[in-house]
Amino acid sequence: MNYTAQDIKIVNTKHVTGMNATGQSEQQVAVTFTVGMHGPFYETFPAAGFDPNAAKAKMLEFAQKIGQLTS
Repeated sequence: MNYTAQDIKIVNTKHVTGMNATGQSEQQVAVTFTVGMHGPFYETFPAAGFDPNAAKAKMLEFAQKIGQLTS
C-alpha cells in the first residue's frame, strides 16, 4: 500500500521532557498519529526549533515504510 500525507491523522501533541542523542534532558514535542487504520504511533521532536513541516515529512516517511510492510 502506498500511503500519502492524507492518510496520516494527528491524534495528539504534547510537550514532554525527554533525552537527546547525547543523553541530555531536553523539552520535546510528542506527536501521536495514525497511518490509515494502523497505530497509534508516536514520534518525538526537539521543542526548540520545532518545524511542523519537517515533522510531517518524517511521519510520511514512516507511513511509506508501514505501507511496504502491509503490501
